[in-house]
Amino acid sequence: MNPQANDLRSPIIASWILLIATCLIAVVPFLGFLAWIIGGVTIIIAMILGVVVIAKGGTWNGIFILVASLLFVPLFVLFAPIATSLITGAALENYNEESIEPAETSATSLETPDTDEGALALPTEEGNSSEVTETVEEEKVNTGSTEESDEPEVQEQLEKNARP
Repeated sequence: MNPQANDLRSPIIASWILLIATCLIAVVPFLGFLAWIIGGVTIIIAMILGVVVIAKGGTWNGIFILVASLLFVPLFVLFAPIATSLITGAALENYNEESIEPAETSATSLETPDTDEGALALPTEEGNSSEVTETVEEEKVNTGSTEESDEPEVQEQLEKNARP
């Protein structure tokens, strides 16, 4: 190995280690925001090492280090912590929702009506499922339907409407 190649090898490796380590820290959810603080220092050091590599004759290696430290790494460090924290937060929220047992009636559950005909299975708020069933039963009473019902009050009204 010639002495000039050995002189270039150390700053090239050091700058890539700094840039890659900064990007890896940025990917860690919530802790990645620390990369915003240490990223500035590591990027400046990598740029200085890139200039040193160019000055010693490693033009292309130095240019790649400068482009990475001026363009790619800052953008990655800016957006990676936000993206990973949002993804992790959504996954934790989803996990917490699945681990909590749902109540008998909830705002997001689909209610099934007690009767064969009538109410559509719509998302309802707590207490509204009985209103939907009552509305269907009232429609049966008003139309003179003679179908049997489980509720005695509705059954009485059906019988009254059925009598001439």
